[in-house]
Amino acid sequence: MAYKIKLQPRYERRKSFYGKAYVQQYDGRKVLRSYNTDVAEIRDGKAYVFGTYSQTTLRHIKEFLMQNGFKAENSKQIMKDYGADRNKLPAYIVKKDTSKPIISSADDGKVFRIDDNKEIVAQAEKTRNGFKHTATLYVNGQEVDKSTAHYLNRTWESYEFQSVVNNLIGKTSYIPKNQKETLKEKFAGKSHEQIQKQFGTIGKIASLGEVFGKTKKEKNAWKLRMIKAGLGKGFSVPENWDKLSEDEKEKRLNLVIKQLKK
Repeated sequence: MAYKIKLQPRYERRKSFYGKAYVQQYDGRKVLRSYNTDVAEIRDGKAYVFGTYSQTTLRHIKEFLMQNGFKAENSKQIMKDYGADRNKLPAYIVKKDTSKPIISSADDGKVFRIDDNKEIVAQAEKTRNGFKHTATLYVNGQEVDKSTAHYLNRTWESYEFQSVVNNLIGKTSYIPKNQKETLKEKFAGKSHEQIQKQFGTIGKIASLGEVFGKTKKEKNAWKLRMIKAGLGKGFSVPENWDKLSEDEKEKRLNLVIKQLKK
């Protein structure tokens, strides 16, 4: 019988991992999943760690190992004692997960999955004069290449981390030349698809103002609140908004909702 539970901190000072780490148990195996990636496993009394990835994932792994009676001091010790290549493990230990998303959330960034063995972890970090994006390529959980881009102001990209991810794909020797452009297009297309879904969801929630509001003013207030919450700083109303009639507000808000739903 299989079951899945959230990993809860016992040795960490923090109160929660905020649903970013799960332990799945089936067929006598315990598998740690961090940010949609299987990163460690315990089977027949032995621990296997497929890579430490980011600092947050390393904390998940240390907690998982310690809760099961294994030594977990730092990344170097963990990989020395438990490091394993998924491709070299017995077939019964590794269960390929083809349901993993191509792009998923990570700590302060995103994970771009290339295949079952390779993925790029992109993260954002503040700097003294602005911010930087870092993209790290992992092969079988091991860091093999990296690219960094520094910015003074907000950068325009088709999707977040596009520049640094494309730079890494372009320069690395771990991705075949004939796959590079296809991979860039794949990530761009999937990111656009995710954005469209997010916009559609915002539009649907905003349109519920027609249901929850009793008066036109209440309906407009709901729509505006939901659009602002969904689009954040990317959306603002004109300076004379408060002087507009409720009929004009309704007209404009409905046009925004129509575009979001597209």
